[in-house]
Amino acid sequence: MAHPARHDAWRLFQPEWAPYLTAIEVWNRKADGLAPGREALALVRETGLPATAGLDFHRRKQIWPLANRLAVETALPLEQGLVKALRAGQVVPIAFGLPVLDADGRERQAFGAINRSAERLRRAARPLFRR
Repeated sequence: MAHPARHDAWRLFQPEWAPYLTAIEVWNRKADGLAPGREALALVRETGLPATAGLDFHRRKQIWPLANRLAVETALPLEQGLVKALRAGQVVPIAFGLPVLDADGRERQAFGAINRSAERLRRAARPLFRR
C-alpha cells in the first residue's frame, strides 16, 4: 500500500485487504515529509504486514536518504530474488543508513520527535517560499 497518508487513504483501509497486500509504505519523502507516517506505522502494527520506504525522486527536493534492505537469494535472478524477498516480508525500510523500525516493529526514536519537529517547521515555513 503506497502513500497511506496521501488523501487520508489509511482511513479507507479495510482489514480484509491485508492478505492482498505485500507491504505498507511507512515513509515516503513526498507523501510523508521528513518523518515516517504515523498512520502507516499503525497499519503495519495492526496488520503485521512488512514496512517499506518509498523512493519518489521526481524532483531534486525529494532526494532523501531512504532505502529498503532486502534479503535476496543470490542464486535467483535479481528480479525474482527481490520479488520473493518482498513477498516473504524480508524487507527493512532504512533512513540515513539505519532501520526505521526497531525490533518490535515500532518507529525508532531517532526518527520520531526530531524528524516530526523538523517536519512541522518545514510545513509552517512552506508558504514563505511559495511566493
